[in-house]
Amino acid sequence: MRGDGHKIRIAYYDWDSLMQEDMLYSLEQADCEVVRFQGTMEHYGKDECFSEAFRKFLKEQKPDACFSFNFFPLISDVCQREEIRYLSWSFDSPLLNLYSDAAGNSCNRIFHFDRGICERMQREGMKNLYHLPLAVRADRPVGQRSGVLASFTGADISFVGRIYDKKNFYDQIQYLPEWLKGYLEGLMEAQKQVWGYNFQEECIRRKGLKEICHYVKMEQPSDFHYTPAFVFANLFLNQKITAMEREEALWRLAQIADVSLYSDSFPESLAKTGRIHYGGVVENTTEAPVVYRGSRINLNMTLRSIMTGIPLRVFEIAAAGGFVLSNYQEELCECFEPEKEIVLFGSMEEMEDKARYFLEHEEERKRIAEASRKRMEAEHTLQRRIETIFSLAL
Repeated sequence: MRGDGHKIRIAYYDWDSLMQEDMLYSLEQADCEVVRFQGTMEHYGKDECFSEAFRKFLKEQKPDACFSFNFFPLISDVCQREEIRYLSWSFDSPLLNLYSDAAGNSCNRIFHFDRGICERMQREGMKNLYHLPLAVRADRPVGQRSGVLASFTGADISFVGRIYDKKNFYDQIQYLPEWLKGYLEGLMEAQKQVWGYNFQEECIRRKGLKEICHYVKMEQPSDFHYTPAFVFANLFLNQKITAMEREEALWRLAQIADVSLYSDSFPESLAKTGRIHYGGVVENTTEAPVVYRGSRINLNMTLRSIMTGIPLRVFEIAAAGGFVLSNYQEELCECFEPEKEIVLFGSMEEMEDKARYFLEHEEERKRIAEASRKRMEAEHTLQRRIETIFSLAL
């Protein structure tokens, strides 16, 4: 509610993002008036048709502010010209749009879920950027047994998310000299042993960057300011590391208990174990909660390009009353109490040990899952995040 007693009018860019339905519901609960704009951008940096349609929409609707999940330069530039505040909340990492000229517009109030990314960009001179962890609505529906979950009766261990075995950019590189390929693969193997600090970008800046740029095409628009080292480390190497880690983790866990995988791919090496049930893709808001609530252990393996932040998956599991077994992330230790509200591991061996332990200690596992749910409902709801956004941005 605005100071004059009128509802805050929000122009919401609707691109069917992960958190969309929860956010629209929560904005209405916060007594906001939401008007939705739908449109497809041909290019994030320049699209005259989209810009003109959005400008006309703003003229007609006269919102107090615009909002989108993830930052879009086109929307920012239109809001700058129309003198309307633009609020964005980013959950992708890396998000190259943040390196555009438009990110410097004074109309922006940019929120990002990863504090490590925020601190890096603030050091580089970016203003109007705020750290804000992700969240889910407090009264999220419990989900429904539909589609691939029609016969779901529970699981020992589950993972919901991409494996990146077919969609990582590194595996699409056509050619690299043997010495460079060996160096990069050694670098990735070394990074797999370290959680909490990522050294990929620093290492390739020191060695191999010139050759990488010769063999790998990385186009960069003139009004975007990221470096080739940043792009290659995060879009190529970190995706590949994530693919290797998720595949290895699931293979190891399948030696302990039956595993359910809900993803857009099923690597042959995992299929061969005979102990992994592949269920395909589950819908995020209606089906995934059924998996989280019905699994004794829910695995989280964070995408390696995320520096300190918490993936949305963790909050969704907690909201469903599920038990979270996750790799170490700095912010997880701030939002949840380790070993009492969430269980963390720092190596594959520790992951195996803790999975065995909590499969054998049912009551302790249930207590932790319930404590996680209570912490989420008390501190990590979309309603609370919206209050933070409005207090800082309007």
